[in-house]
Amino acid sequence: MVVVCFLQMLTFTFPLCLIAFGVNDAYDYYSDIVNPRKSDTSVEGIILNPAHRHIVLRGAIVSSINTIGISLLPSYLAPAHLSNQQKYMPTISTVSLITVFWVYSAPPLRLKERPFLDSFSNGVMIWLTWSVGFVSCSNMVGQSRSPMDAPIEIYMLSLAASTVHALAAAADIEADVSAGFTTIATVLGRRGVGQFGTLI
Repeated sequence: MVVVCFLQMLTFTFPLCLIAFGVNDAYDYYSDIVNPRKSDTSVEGIILNPAHRHIVLRGAIVSSINTIGISLLPSYLAPAHLSNQQKYMPTISTVSLITVFWVYSAPPLRLKERPFLDSFSNGVMIWLTWSVGFVSCSNMVGQSRSPMDAPIEIYMLSLAASTVHALAAAADIEADVSAGFTTIATVLGRRGVGQFGTLI
């Protein structure tokens, strides 16, 4: 059980970051090249060389497959009395999380360019990340639990993540407009994003 927990936590380090940030950088090139926050010396990230784009995307695909594969392990440790749906809930949650990461950054859906969905999808990412750990641990100790059993604090944290995303997007308004990207910040403006955050 300890080994399975360790492997799952390991997939949520570099592999998941490659999916979340690597795919994003692969499709954000035209915004990044005009973004003053992105440079070879910036602590906020560099611009992905187009020549390396295919390497990053392939790495993200391999990371996605490995992460999903490891998410199956709690199913084999789950007691027999759990339903099949409950046994595979860790994998369902993991697949959902990885799917949201991909559709946030990659076309054709690219939620990052769909105002309001861009921010709320970030909140969903937080909730799904929590749910993977929750249902995995529940499985291995024989409890039948659903991601919907999340305490109110998790839902509040997810909304806070949506707000943080919107505020962060405000820093990239000029670069996104220049690249032709439409985001919550380009639609609402800096003041509107602040009001959105206050409302949430």
